[in-house]
Amino acid sequence: MAQLQVLILDGFVDEPGLLGVPPYLAPEPRKLVGVCELSGLPYKYITVSQYRAGIRPAADLVLLYGGVTVPGNYLLDRPLSLAEANQVLDRYPEVFVGGPLADLPRLQSRVKTVKADLSAYFFDFLTATPQDRVASSEELENWLQAGTKIVHQHARAPDRLLAEISLYHGCVRYFTGGCSFCSEPAYGTPRFRSPESVVREIRGLYQQGIRHFRIGGQSCIFSYCCEELGKSERPAPAPDRLRNLFEGITQSCPEIKTLHVDNANPAIIAAHPRPSAEIMEILVKHTTAGNVLAFGMESADPVVIDQNNLNATAEEVKFAVELTNKYGRDRGDNGMPRLLPGLNFIAGLTGETAETYRLNLKFLKELLDDDLWLRRINIRQVLSHRKQFDTPDPQLFKKFKQQVREQIDQPLLKRIFPRGTVIKDLLIEKHEGDISFGRQFGSYPLLVGVRYPLELDKFYDLKITEHGYRSLTAVETPLYFDRASLKQLQAVPGIGARRASKLFVTRPRNAEQFFDLIEDKRVAREALKFLAF
Repeated sequence: MAQLQVLILDGFVDEPGLLGVPPYLAPEPRKLVGVCELSGLPYKYITVSQYRAGIRPAADLVLLYGGVTVPGNYLLDRPLSLAEANQVLDRYPEVFVGGPLADLPRLQSRVKTVKADLSAYFFDFLTATPQDRVASSEELENWLQAGTKIVHQHARAPDRLLAEISLYHGCVRYFTGGCSFCSEPAYGTPRFRSPESVVREIRGLYQQGIRHFRIGGQSCIFSYCCEELGKSERPAPAPDRLRNLFEGITQSCPEIKTLHVDNANPAIIAAHPRPSAEIMEILVKHTTAGNVLAFGMESADPVVIDQNNLNATAEEVKFAVELTNKYGRDRGDNGMPRLLPGLNFIAGLTGETAETYRLNLKFLKELLDDDLWLRRINIRQVLSHRKQFDTPDPQLFKKFKQQVREQIDQPLLKRIFPRGTVIKDLLIEKHEGDISFGRQFGSYPLLVGVRYPLELDKFYDLKITEHGYRSLTAVETPLYFDRASLKQLQAVPGIGARRASKLFVTRPRNAEQFFDLIEDKRVAREALKFLAF
C-alpha cells in the first residue's frame, strides 16, 4: 500500500448546512488528506477547477467527493457535474465517490459509492475490509488535525479561502422525524464535537495561514451541546459551552478575519429566550460583523407547518427575528451589521395552496412594517431524498419570488445599506463585461457590482451607490478625482456620461472647482460624497 498513488479530487459540495464551493473548503477533503498524511501515503489534492483546466495527475486511486443537495447560484465556480464525474471514472482505474454524488443512481452502477464517510471507507480500505460507516469521534479529530496540510496544495490558500468547520451532524428533533424534507434526522442522535476539538482544528488551520472560518455543518447553533437531548424537540441551550467555544477560538486565533455561523432553529430561541439572548451576546462579541443566523422557517402557513412537521410557527420566527435585531443591528468595522437573521422559504411542501404564498408575503410585510431587518431571504423549491413532493405551481412560485424581491428585498437593502455606506474588504471575483463583482468572506456574503474593471483577486473598500433586489452597486473608496478614469467618473451618482466627459477633461483640483463646474448644485453635493481630492 505504501506505493499507492492517491488523487483527492474535490468536486465541491453544497448542502443545507455544509458549503464547499469556493471560497469555501469543506471538511471531508481535509479528512481525506489527514488519512493520507497519517498513513504515510503519497497523494495529490486538486479541485475540480484545476481538473477542468487540464490538471489531471496520474493516480492508482481517486477519492472523489462532492455534489449538490440544494443548488445555488455560484460566482467563482460550480460543483462537479454527473457528466464530469463519468469522465473521471473513464480516466482512472479505481475511483471511490462520496458526498451527494454518491446518491446518483447513474453513478452507483459504475463505481463504488460511499453514503457515510468517504474518509472512513478509505481508511478501512488501507487497513482492513472497507465498510460504509461513520467515522468515530477519535478518527474524525485525528484526520481533521492532520488534514490542515491541505492548505499547502490548495490554489486559493491561504488568504482567499474560507474553511468550513463542521460542529455536529443531525437534528435535535431526530426522534420525531424532523421536517418532512430534511435529511439531518437520518443521522440519529446528534454527536457534538467538543469545544476543545473545534478550537484545536481551527488553530491548526490558522497556523497554516487561514484567516476565514465558518462554523457550519449543524442544524442549529443554539442546540449545540444542549440539555434534554432526545427528550424534547426544543431542548434548552447551553450558553456556557458556546462561550467556551468562541472564547477559545478568538483567544487562540487573535488575527482571525472572518468567524461566522449558519443555521438556527427559531423555535429553540422562542422557547428559551433568556439563554438564547445570552448566546446572541456571545455571538455578537466573538464573531465578526456580517454574521447571519439562517432560520429554517420554510412556511408561514399553519397547515403546511403542521403537515410537514416544520420547526416553528410564524409567531416563534418573528420573536427570534426581533431578538436577533435587538442584539445584532449595530454596524461593525467592515460596514456590515454584526448579526442579522436570514429566512428560508420552501415551495412545494405538502398542503401548500395559493393561501400559503399569501401568508408568506403577509408575514414578510409585517416584519418590514415593524422595521425588522433580514440579511437575506432564500426561496427555493423543495428537494428531498426522504420523500417525493409535488412540483409547486410555477405561476404562484414565480409571482411570490418576484413580489419578495420587489416589495421586501430591495426596501430592506435600502434600509440596511443606505447610499454612501462603506463596505470593506471585498474580494473582486468576477468580470462580466465592464462590471466587476465582489464579495466579503462569510456565510451569506452580499454581492456588490462596480460598473468598471477592477483587478481580480484583490481586496477593495466600496461605497454603495445603488440598490438591486439582492445585490448592490458601488464605487471604490477613496476614489481620487485626479486618478479617476472616465468610467469611474461615470459611475459616481448624478454625474453621468456628459458631465463625466467634461470633468475628465477639465480635472478640477479641489471640491470648490468641482462645485463650480456642476450647474445642478444638488447633484454636485451628492457626487462629492463619493470623490476625494
